[in-house]
Amino acid sequence: MRARSKKQVPLLVTPRQRPWVGPERTYAFSVTAKPRDAGGTVQRVDGEFTYRPLFPSWAPLWRLLGYTAIALVGAVTVGILLAKQPPTDWLHQLQVGAIVLIGSTYDVPVVGVVCPGPKSQTCTFQFANKDFAEAEPALIGDCRTNESYDRYGNSVQYTTTGVIFWQKEANTSFFFHGNSVWGYIQGHKQLLQGPGAA
Repeated sequence: MRARSKKQVPLLVTPRQRPWVGPERTYAFSVTAKPRDAGGTVQRVDGEFTYRPLFPSWAPLWRLLGYTAIALVGAVTVGILLAKQPPTDWLHQLQVGAIVLIGSTYDVPVVGVVCPGPKSQTCTFQFANKDFAEAEPALIGDCRTNESYDRYGNSVQYTTTGVIFWQKEANTSFFFHGNSVWGYIQGHKQLLQGPGAA
């Protein structure tokens, strides 16, 4: 490079420590240039740059870990469902498995915080769910949320012991408790799936 000429060169500066979580940090750096022969003077330019961690605080990282945990548990749950009994209607089984999975994560630290359908302090049982809960209080327990409806008109309601799933097409309430599925049919509970089912 000739004297008094100019040339732009790319410069990459990285800090020694690069934390993933935390606020932005500003670092100072300097660039030193000297001629090839010993007769010239050393030139130095000072500068600074800002390093931005991937996460500004722990909150989004906890949410990401929570979603990851839910996805992993969901994958395992679906795998178990498929391994136990190859379903004829696997989309319905997948939907039910997801409902039960979400209901079981409310009390898990960190994970429960990101679950949809937060706990309600004023929840009530209504319609078919009310009939089921009043007929079988020991099985159903207390409500945890109010009913929420999907686009097909089916409803889901979480309780302290499981999940009530009301199917609009059959006009029937099903209760998922552990590995068992109960149905409330013609005013009586019936064990449809699980230990002791016919």
